[in-house]
Amino acid sequence: MDEIKALKIIQDYVSHPLEDAVLIPYEEEFIVINVDAFNEETDWLPGADIYSIGWRAAIASLSDVVVKGAKPYGTIVSLKIPPHFQENSLKELYNGLKDASRSVGAEILGGDTDIIDDSLRIEVTSIGFGKNIIRRSTAKPQEIIYVSGKFGLTSLIYYSLFFSNSIPCEYILDIFPQVIRPKLIDLSKWLRAVPFITASIDSSDGLAASLHQLAIASNVRIRLHRIPIDEYALKCFSKMNIDPIELVLYYGGEEFIFIFTVPPYYASRVEQILGNYAIRVGVIEEGQGVFLEKWGKIENRGWISGRGW
Repeated sequence: MDEIKALKIIQDYVSHPLEDAVLIPYEEEFIVINVDAFNEETDWLPGADIYSIGWRAAIASLSDVVVKGAKPYGTIVSLKIPPHFQENSLKELYNGLKDASRSVGAEILGGDTDIIDDSLRIEVTSIGFGKNIIRRSTAKPQEIIYVSGKFGLTSLIYYSLFFSNSIPCEYILDIFPQVIRPKLIDLSKWLRAVPFITASIDSSDGLAASLHQLAIASNVRIRLHRIPIDEYALKCFSKMNIDPIELVLYYGGEEFIFIFTVPPYYASRVEQILGNYAIRVGVIEEGQGVFLEKWGKIENRGWISGRGW
């Protein structure tokens, strides 16, 4: 069993196509709800501190609410901790959860706590409200596709931790905090741009997988002109003699960079609102698949829970 097989089975039991959040109509708007889990055994990056674990657990859930165009209201935390967990560690964990929630205007509303003879597990449920909800299934041909940031730093850290026996680049430890404490797009700017955006998804599952999820849900083809890569990451990739595109596409994830589409007649308005958070990368076409010019077809692969890379 892996995540893909599990999702195919689960889809038969839910009332709507699986998205990154549940949408519940409420009066003239929607309640948007997401739940995301953190497991110590699979999600705790070597060297990450407990505050950053709390931060990342909250952002992982909040991102799926924000990318839908909703304004976060609060988070509910279900926490399972082993008996040896220290009091100071619990405080630092909740400081991370609290600060991440407040970074997008949300508060911790409550939750559930249990002591178990096992590893740490955190489940964060995020709740938000919005009128102009964006789905991943509504991209249309001729629309422009954007990303909200540059890729590469997360892929660089993952490669250094899991595929390399040494630290490949100078100063790589300096970028570690921003990878393990990811920040979301400027919420006020994003909410102003939301009425002009047709489809969206975040890059939590890796760039290649996320692009394919968007293309499959919308029944379109994505043609990329470029992939914006962080300058420091490019220098490191060059020293390692590794194709940066390969690493960014297939060995990243959890950047929580937004991927979104905009009709051409709204492009200048969205770019004016979002500024550096609106980087043009390609177009939506009729057909299927995901392609990068001068590179070729992008495969639908990356990290799959239960299977690995």
